[in-house]
Amino acid sequence: MHNLVARRKREIRHCIELPNQQLLNVYFSKKPLEFEDRQMNAWRMGVMISKTRRQANDWYMKCKDNRIESTGDCGLTGLMITKDIILDFVDRLKENEILLIEWEDDKRMRAYRWLLRYGFEEIEDQNGELFAYAGLNQKYRGSLE
Repeated sequence: MHNLVARRKREIRHCIELPNQQLLNVYFSKKPLEFEDRQMNAWRMGVMISKTRRQANDWYMKCKDNRIESTGDCGLTGLMITKDIILDFVDRLKENEILLIEWEDDKRMRAYRWLLRYGFEEIEDQNGELFAYAGLNQKYRGSLE
């Protein structure tokens, strides 16, 4: 099962059944962002592996801006599929759009670090602390620093 839902122009959801019968749910939501004195649309991502689609949708609706829940277990299969979804999504971004991959803890930060191999860049907050990895479409790639 592979299900792609674009319910709104600012929200895209992927749902894929993994070999262990769990569901990989990848959510993208778009919000305006001012970055380096220019207006952009920032896509943010949420990932959840769950037993049912309802469980994942409830999680997403409850914590759109605070994704601090880890359920399910998938091993590397879910991560590899998620990587492919992320890279495909970045290739479809428009010129004024950016994908931000944020995390809640060091474990997830290390898991997402491999995105640097695919052209993502590290983004620091005002205090100089790393808070996200950012990706742009290669057609429009420029330095984010």
